[in-house]
Formats: sequence, structure tokens, C-alpha cells
Amino acid sequence: MNDMATTTGADVKEIRAWIERYCATVTAGDFDGYRDFWTDDVLWLPPNAPIRAGIAECMEYNRPLFEYYHSIETMTAEEIEVTSDWAFVRVNYTYRGTPKPGVDVEPLWEDGKGVFLLCRRADGSWVSTHCVWNSNLPIKGDRQP
Repeated sequence: MNDMATTTGADVKEIRAWIERYCATVTAGDFDGYRDFWTDDVLWLPPNAPIRAGIAECMEYNRPLFEYYHSIETMTAEEIEVTSDWAFVRVNYTYRGTPKPGVDVEPLWEDGKGVFLLCRRADGSWVSTHCVWNSNLPIKGDRQP
């Protein structure tokens, strides 16, 4: 931790609760509630895909996960640092997507890690401005050198 860090137990508790709400929202399939975790100008850096910029683009990117799958996401915070009104959170996660009845898609399984950058809103709540994530699993058909 650097000299500028102001991480407190209360900050860590609030951010851990944010992560729990995030996973519960995904697992509940609450697409509208999912929007509340992101700023309007959010920036995502997903694995094996172009950057997604802005809430509309990011929501459309994840819409199929909510429409086609019953999802279960779990996440653990491995590192949380807070400075003033910004936070850095490094996580490990798992995601399982089971196709909904009548939907012809393959089941999904993901084991990965990621980073959220969060900012504190005027009301004291946290919201994500950036998200970067990638898999611990090899890409199907991965090309080896």
C-alpha cells in the first residue's frame, strides 16, 4: 500500500458487499439491476474481444448471458485498495451458465480473474468505471507455438 492509500475497514466491508450484490444480481438474472453497477461511461476490456465503451454497449454485450442462461457467478476479492473516492479491486471468479429451457446454446463455464476500478458516488455508494477480466482456462482450439 502506498502513502496515499486510505483504505479502511468500512471501505473494505462496503466493497465486499458490492461484490456480493453484484454476484447475487447476476445469479438472479436481474438485467435491469445489473446496469446499476456501472457508470454511464464504463469501459470494459473483455477477454478475446474488442474494448466495450459506454453503458449501452456493455449491457448489449452481456444481454445474451441474461436472456439465454441461468447464471451462477461467485467472486472473491483478493485485493482491495481505496484512495479517497477511488478503489481498486482484484478478484477471482467463477461463472456457470446453464441454458434456459428451449434455448439452443452451449453451457458456459468460466474460471478467471479480473480488476474493477470503482468510484464513490456522492451518496457514498460504489460504482464501477472500468472492468478488465480474463480466463484461467485455455481457449478452445488454442493455438500452441
